[in-house]
Amino acid sequence: MPAFDRDGHAVGTVNHVHREAPEGTMAPGIGYLEIDGDRPERKIHLHIPLTQVLNVGPERVVVDTTGHRII
Repeated sequence: MPAFDRDGHAVGTVNHVHREAPEGTMAPGIGYLEIDGDRPERKIHLHIPLTQVLNVGPERVVVDTTGHRII
């Protein structure tokens, strides 16, 4: 499913939803989305806590990318 930020910019594609947060401080919520994306210069791999999911629709998910550097 495609993922977008709150301003409508494409972030990438959700490739997995995890119910449990990873160890450490990477995702301070319960569960997270793994999002993969392509940028002209490199691939990105994000872990977005489920607490930062703003909307889930039939064709897209909208996430708050605050605190995540996306170039």
